[in-house]
Amino acid sequence: MIRISVGEGKRDCRGGLMIIIFAVHTNGTLHSQVTPNILHDRFGSYLIDMARKGIVREEKVDTFNLPLYYMSTQEMEAAIKRNGCFSIERMESVPPLTYSQKSAPLTVKACAFIIRSVMEGLIKAHFGEEILDQLSLFF
Repeated sequence: MIRISVGEGKRDCRGGLMIIIFAVHTNGTLHSQVTPNILHDRFGSYLIDMARKGIVREEKVDTFNLPLYYMSTQEMEAAIKRNGCFSIERMESVPPLTYSQKSAPLTVKACAFIIRSVMEGLIKAHFGEEILDQLSLFF
């Protein structure tokens, strides 16, 4: 179930305009083909490898949960309409990041950096700080 919390949004703000930026994926794209999902899946594989090698406890891997869901633009639009507190004046997609030979390529090392920079606090809190340096060896 998708919920959009409005909290203070129930105040009378007629005529106002709000810009909201969400990470969504293109309608029809399989979840297995969405870049963040690919990165999270790869990260999960490395955690399992670390458990098999005895670097982390398997129970820690089993209880590490990131309840993330990247909606399609169609799902996002439906959720906003279902909420009933907002209307959509305009909805745009920002082109996805692309990597070419001219720009910095998205390497395995770059993926490791992205995962670590975004999730370091969660990883440290769940597994302990010592895993951070070990984790980068797997990438």
